[in-house]
Amino acid sequence: MAASLTTRHKIFLLFLSIILTLTLVSRVWYSKHLHGLLCAARTFHHYAISDTPAATDVESNGYLPALAAEVEESKEDVAGKITDIKNRIRQQRIMEEKKALEQGVMSRQMKKRLKKQKTSSPRLADTTRKLPQAIIIGVRKCGTRALLEMLENHPQIAACGPEVHFFDKNYDRGLDWYRRQMQPSLPGQITIEKTPSYFITETAPEDIHAMNKDVKLLVIVRDPTTRVISDYTQIMSKGVSKMVGMSFEETVMSEGEVRTSYKAIQISMYSKHLERWLKYFPLRQMHFVDGDKLITDPLPEMKKVEQFLGIPDFITSDNFYFNATSGFYCLAGDRNSKCLAPSKGREHPKVSPEVIQKLQEFFRPYNEQFFTMINQHFDWP
Repeated sequence: MAASLTTRHKIFLLFLSIILTLTLVSRVWYSKHLHGLLCAARTFHHYAISDTPAATDVESNGYLPALAAEVEESKEDVAGKITDIKNRIRQQRIMEEKKALEQGVMSRQMKKRLKKQKTSSPRLADTTRKLPQAIIIGVRKCGTRALLEMLENHPQIAACGPEVHFFDKNYDRGLDWYRRQMQPSLPGQITIEKTPSYFITETAPEDIHAMNKDVKLLVIVRDPTTRVISDYTQIMSKGVSKMVGMSFEETVMSEGEVRTSYKAIQISMYSKHLERWLKYFPLRQMHFVDGDKLITDPLPEMKKVEQFLGIPDFITSDNFYFNATSGFYCLAGDRNSKCLAPSKGREHPKVSPEVIQKLQEFFRPYNEQFFTMINQHFDWP
């Protein structure tokens, strides 16, 4: 009986040693420790087929636990090296892409990869939240939302969706809070946010300069009179103004003259607000987008924005389509069909030609001053 048990035990151990040997051979990633493990397996086999010592002695001497520990240590070592290799490959690719982007070169393959990274969920290890390197600071009701949504098509842009209102309402929360509101970005991407009220906030230029004196500022403007009408339409649609129920004429005019106390009028006096910004930022760090042309012919305006931000050419006519019903361009491929009209579909009131003329005459000297300040001219009446 004892002899029979010993034989069975030896057969079992022989079979076990063969399986262990085949498994170790098939695992390429154990190559560093393969020689030692095979030697251990052959030793185990020798013990199994010889008369002494018995298999029970081998197990009691701690051989199997030691072998298991060696295998686990090998697995951890190999896994660590694989991770290290992946990280080096990823870092090398990032450096190559960054160098190409700095030279203004973007291959078709790079475009596809960057767009895939942007539309998919990026690996958290590869992303960080950074303070913005570019800000759309205004102007309200000139197409800031449309501009940001068009920029979101570019794979080198990490755009913060909601308006943060840090430099006009939330400054006491601190820069770390501000940074946490930004979109996570990949290496080489430009973080951008938009809050149109910054343009008219007196403290914003100084505070933004204190955050980053090299930040790039985007200002989108349109015909000041049309902007006032759009502003009025939005305020009235919300029903929160003290002037709800008043006509446009009653709101913007007082005793036959333009009501300069009306906030919408003040916002359209672009030159007065720009003076503050030019005290802290050189003109080369500011780009002025034609909001009227952005909705009628968006591509030329967006190419200028790409050049100003220093990002490769990416946005093309394929990113837009003309909606004949609305009369405006819309973003192609967007399931919600985001069109670029600043009115956002609200119907503007009919305004008498006399009031329109009064407003145009009022804004004209401010417009001329604005054109002189920025060395640029817009086709406003």
